[in-house]
Amino acid sequence: MHNPAAFWAPYPLTSIALDDPTFVRPIPRNSWGGASQALTALRAPRWMEHYGKPADLAHLMQQWVSAILRDKKFLQQLDPTIGAFTPDAGDYSPAALVFLDFTWRLSGVRRTGDLLEWNVRPPAPSIQSSYRLKLSATNVAELKYAVGQGELLLNNKVLYRTNSTVRLVTDLDGELKSAAGIAPEITNVVLRYGSGAKRKFSIQPNWQLTIKPL
Repeated sequence: MHNPAAFWAPYPLTSIALDDPTFVRPIPRNSWGGASQALTALRAPRWMEHYGKPADLAHLMQQWVSAILRDKKFLQQLDPTIGAFTPDAGDYSPAALVFLDFTWRLSGVRRTGDLLEWNVRPPAPSIQSSYRLKLSATNVAELKYAVGQGELLLNNKVLYRTNSTVRLVTDLDGELKSAAGIAPEITNVVLRYGSGAKRKFSIQPNWQLTIKPL
């Protein structure tokens, strides 16, 4: 999968390998002969998460989100080498879903069964944003970004703070269960608890780490 001459192009995943002699050039509309397709990208989280590739998935998602932001339209397919979309009528719903789903998966909080998945990716210190997820009529999880750090809150109570890029997994009460490496390099995580305690650990890309209680 990581072969840049095959499927891991600058804008993955290609519909056939770049080094396949039948790769179609120039790329026509609705081509599954090489173009990176929004449908393929939309389905990628299902299998990449299943096989424990959250850091690789993060790269794919970042590339697609950046390409959509540049073009400012929801189009079907893009050139895997330069990230330019093939012109068409637009309003392609799978591309819109890619943008929506990937934005939350990159930097937001998601519920997966009885767990909360906090994908902490602090932006530049000057950027502020927040992601709020209503868990029930009375419970709200929020991932807030400010001054270059992520702040994890449950019902407005601070659980953890960090300026590291990392996935933190908690139960629905906010108790930390595990972490995953979602950055492209080893990350030295400094995690500050709402109680004032601090925890440090290092995590490699795609690694899953069980977190024991303090």
